[in-house]
Amino acid sequence: MVATVLTAIVAVAALALWLVPRASLEVLLAVPVLGGLTLIAARLFDRPAVGARSAVPAFLVVGWLLVSLCALLVVSVPGPYFPATDTVLPAPDGLRATVHPHSDADCGSGTCQVTIEITGRPGQAAADLRSELTRHLKARGWGSGCRPTGWLLDGSTACVELSVSDGRATIFLTGNRDNVRATTL
Repeated sequence: MVATVLTAIVAVAALALWLVPRASLEVLLAVPVLGGLTLIAARLFDRPAVGARSAVPAFLVVGWLLVSLCALLVVSVPGPYFPATDTVLPAPDGLRATVHPHSDADCGSGTCQVTIEITGRPGQAAADLRSELTRHLKARGWGSGCRPTGWLLDGSTACVELSVSDGRATIFLTGNRDNVRATTL
């Protein structure tokens, strides 16, 4: 019975990760808790009819659960990230996009930035380029400047900023991550 419940927990977790990828931190934290609660419930309610009782005190099981949960939290707290450029690219037809290589120098204070230069068509006015790229960004799901990429515990956001001058546009993609440890511990 315990093995069936543990298997079901893993299956539901895998399904949740597939359906709601933004909730990966929450799912990874919930699995050990649910597994530990299953083991505690099995110990309390699923006792064998004959035989000696396990000599492991309940406080050791609870202690192991707390230590593993804290270790998992420390290990799985995500750091700053570079947002994927496929949320903006490919550029509209006729426009040329160049993604600047990024390094750790492009990160600071929980934020990383990717810079994309877009060259307009020959003779295209800056206002036309801005409106075309604004429509393109809205079509790609950027209704406002930022959107969430995390879920309950992971307050991550990805933001886009558009700057246009002299027939060229610059798109700044930033990946922002709240300090999860400070807000949850």
